[in-house]
Amino acid sequence: MLTPQSSPAFPWEEDMNAEKREFAESLDKKDSLAHFREQFIIPTTQDLTRKTIIPSANEDKSTYSRCTYLCGNSLGLQPKSTRTYVDRFLQTWATKGVLGHFTPHEDELTAPFIDMDIRAADLMASVVGALPSEVAVMDTLTTNLHLLMASFYRPTAEKYKIILEGKAFPSDHFAVESQIRHHNLDPNNAMILIEPEDPRNPLLSTEKIISVINAHAASTALILLPAIQYYTGQYFDIAKITAYAHSKNIAIGWDCDSNPAPAPQASSSPTPPPSTSPPYLPPSRYSPQPPCPPPKLESKITKGNYTRKGGLEEKPYYEA
Repeated sequence: MLTPQSSPAFPWEEDMNAEKREFAESLDKKDSLAHFREQFIIPTTQDLTRKTIIPSANEDKSTYSRCTYLCGNSLGLQPKSTRTYVDRFLQTWATKGVLGHFTPHEDELTAPFIDMDIRAADLMASVVGALPSEVAVMDTLTTNLHLLMASFYRPTAEKYKIILEGKAFPSDHFAVESQIRHHNLDPNNAMILIEPEDPRNPLLSTEKIISVINAHAASTALILLPAIQYYTGQYFDIAKITAYAHSKNIAIGWDCDSNPAPAPQASSSPTPPPSTSPPYLPPSRYSPQPPCPPPKLESKITKGNYTRKGGLEEKPYYEA
């Protein structure tokens, strides 16, 4: 990733052979992560062009060739283990019903349903450089942006603008526009787009970003930028831009959706001690009260009182 002031990021950037297939293949052979490729299902060109999902019985699969898939930023390829996990989840639902919510099982592959997001947050913490208690795994990117802006975008008559880059990820752009309209404001006036100084160079210098912030500081309520610009791959100077925004008393949010893989992460919090608790419920997430005990089940489920009494709270279920 290049910034406007940086030198070539790779030693071969000026190499005339860098765009040849052989050069790319030589790099693939040196890739220490290349073996992970075999853990994913890669569609064939025949899969992608066929008008049906399921191939016909008389198709000659010996002629199939795997496609070159470059759309991982939109939808990643399916891991080969996905079907196993989904099937086990469905089997838990089918055989355990409501007990799948909170009852651990010896052969489970995932946490009980109510703890599944907590387990995911525990796994994601080291990826994003945070403590498990600082991570929430929920919803979609755009939904989460709306939830955050609903809290942090509080426009007034004086401060009502949102600053973002001109080539923002489309759903980010639409979310900002939607929030502005939600407050009965006009995006043409309230949405400030940071555009490159040179149309031939799409990169945004830190100085350019700061100059736009400075020009609209008195009327800006929020800044929303990506840590890595999805269109160019540019890695912004988060610390410097954030410090300047705060010096102007402006809230700033960073969309780090594309950040964990290509950029190093550093936690602002001390590394927590190793957990000795079950992996699906780390100590920082323990409830101060024990989980609600499951109902006593008979062999036949019948209609009855649609409330289970006792435990931490009343839970709806068909009494056995």
